[in-house]
Amino acid sequence: MFRSKEIIIRHRFLRIEDGELFFYQQLLLNVPAKSEADYKITPDGTYREKFLSLYWDYVNTLEDQLASTHEIRISRLNNQFVEMLDRLIHSLTVQLPNNLSRIIENQMNNLKILPCLYPQRAMLELPADQYHAISTINMYMEKNDGVKWP
Repeated sequence: MFRSKEIIIRHRFLRIEDGELFFYQQLLLNVPAKSEADYKITPDGTYREKFLSLYWDYVNTLEDQLASTHEIRISRLNNQFVEMLDRLIHSLTVQLPNNLSRIIENQMNNLKILPCLYPQRAMLELPADQYHAISTINMYMEKNDGVKWP
């Protein structure tokens, strides 16, 4: 018997920081299985172990994506900073001599703060007990909206 209407599938966007939920979702999306047991290596195993055993190159792909994203962010921030600095120096050129404007410009260029790169691959390398604790917290407490826990 065939369905007369299509099934509406809900999809929750998860990141690697969500731990077991993320790896379980990736297994569901990418690996056909007949039962839940097919998604774990051992009964006490984790979805992370199974996912990384199947997709061992995922770590390298993630590193490449993070590096390119980081470079793009730094480039955008630097461009915005340079634009703001140019506007500031241009507005001060009427009031300040050229050598003083250059000194201010050099000092401002040295104040550039580059964003730090959050190690998203940390979830891939945590020891089993820490990984289990973080996954449990993420699974049951979800995100903090800044006011209260859900």
